[in-house]
Amino acid sequence: MTLLSQIWHAFWFAQTGFRALLLVLVLRRRFYKEYPVFAAYVGWALLKSCVLLGMNYAPFVSGDQYYRVHAASSIIDAALRWAVIYEIFIDVFRDYTTLRSLGPNLFRWATVFLVLTALVLAWLAPGSGVGRVMSAAYATERNVDILLCGLLIVLFASAQYLRLSWRSHVFGIALGLGVLTASGLGAYAIRSQIEPSARNFSTDILNLITQTTTLCCVLVWTAYLVSSTQKTVGGAVPLPNHDLEGWNHELERFLHP
Repeated sequence: MTLLSQIWHAFWFAQTGFRALLLVLVLRRRFYKEYPVFAAYVGWALLKSCVLLGMNYAPFVSGDQYYRVHAASSIIDAALRWAVIYEIFIDVFRDYTTLRSLGPNLFRWATVFLVLTALVLAWLAPGSGVGRVMSAAYATERNVDILLCGLLIVLFASAQYLRLSWRSHVFGIALGLGVLTASGLGAYAIRSQIEPSARNFSTDILNLITQTTTLCCVLVWTAYLVSSTQKTVGGAVPLPNHDLEGWNHELERFLHP
């Protein structure tokens, strides 16, 4: 094992340990009551990391078995991250009566558009690395991350445009998820095109980037949940509360004359 490989494996152990700490924090502070999907994702991500880490070092586990488990678990992982983003959409628009239905509707239409975009990209740029099985898997993960990144951009842009306030821990969840998804998109886009049949220097570099950004994501979540309060995070130049409430009132009059 090369020094570079040892380093990214060390980061893998580190992010697994911090995931365990994050899960303990979620349970002790009872975040699962307000954000059950995020709590489920934290628990699932810890289980996935532990299983794959164990399989990576188990002498009786073949490379094909590892990759099959990795691919299957990535599907569940993507579905849970998508659900977490939906949960954030609901939370951000929750406090505004008239705008409450805007969040889910915006999320649905953005999902439809981004799924079509990902399908077109999958047709135009399929995996083309030498390791065809993993290239195809990474191309799929790239397309999934395009969907998730697009949803997060829509979330941040709409919240900024409407000057909606965020609960601090929800902003932290969205920020960490953005770091994780954006880094995954970049790494998987590259690996889908250059994935070799065996590990080499380039795959070690990309693994190091992935493990480092994953650790950063978990640390962001941990920091926001440790310092969690009900304070809000607004736009750079937030509108006074009464302006948005007035908009709410006018919309209600327009929709229900």
